[in-house]
Amino acid sequence: MPGKMARSDPRPSVRVTRGAGSIQHLASVLQEGRENAKIDAGLGFIWRISAKLFRYQVDMSNTKNQSWSLIIFGFNEKDNLERVFRECADCLRAMAASEYEIIIVDDGSTDGTRQVAENILKTELNTIAIFHKENLGIGQTLLDGYRSARFENVCAVPADGQFDAKELMPFANFKDGSFVSFYREIRSGYSAYRNFLNRTNHWLNRVLGGITLRDVNWVKIYKNAALRSLKLRLTSSLVESEICGKLLRRGSECVETPSVYRPRATGVSKAGGLKSLTQVLRQTLLLYASLLMETKDPSGRAAVEKSGDRKQKSLP
Repeated sequence: MPGKMARSDPRPSVRVTRGAGSIQHLASVLQEGRENAKIDAGLGFIWRISAKLFRYQVDMSNTKNQSWSLIIFGFNEKDNLERVFRECADCLRAMAASEYEIIIVDDGSTDGTRQVAENILKTELNTIAIFHKENLGIGQTLLDGYRSARFENVCAVPADGQFDAKELMPFANFKDGSFVSFYREIRSGYSAYRNFLNRTNHWLNRVLGGITLRDVNWVKIYKNAALRSLKLRLTSSLVESEICGKLLRRGSECVETPSVYRPRATGVSKAGGLKSLTQVLRQTLLLYASLLMETKDPSGRAAVEKSGDRKQKSLP
């Protein structure tokens, strides 16, 4: 007697029948369901991972690059200033800085450099200029630029065009608690007198200040917050030695990287003059005293004093 057909299960996805072949059919349906479940689980897993990756990419796209204040300083550089300004502006745009400004500091030029700077101000955004009424020297020029900087990373480059602004690009973003020091491996155009001054300065930095950097007097990149935390006393070209010495005593890491010292396109160097040399001689002992006062950090804890303990690193 043939078996009776049972009513269908109200659930549309599974139908159970009684009679010949119903067990095998049920087994196949259940197996198909398990396989579908595995597929669904796999697709769900892929979807969840994709969603996480998507959210990560969105988060990364919202991360801003660091902001920059780039200082161009010089004395009687009318034939070089605009070219150096264009190189710096192109570099900042290529780095995609979140915000940036260019600060031109004219140290009392008498050759028309001020007029070039004023023409730049008429057409360029994010640019300011500081004009000294008389020549105050490189130290005061740097200080005025540093004190005017508003953004996170601060760098001063000479208006003579001997530094290539593109060398800044690998350091578009760098960590807190560090600064970057470029050093010249070959100093083309240096006279015997300037080489003597350079070696003497290097020796004084090492002996009196414990500063072992290869080229204290070349381009640096600082964190603005670190600069503003320092009480600077020097106004001569030794101000860079004071900054580096105090940052190292506070435990900052210095990243040293080689730099190409480009020949001048026009003009002559004003470095090493009698006025600047006199300033340096007067302020050498002041540098030593200023660094001694930095043997403790603002919290009163002993800072690093031995050069071997300072965090310094060179890039190939």
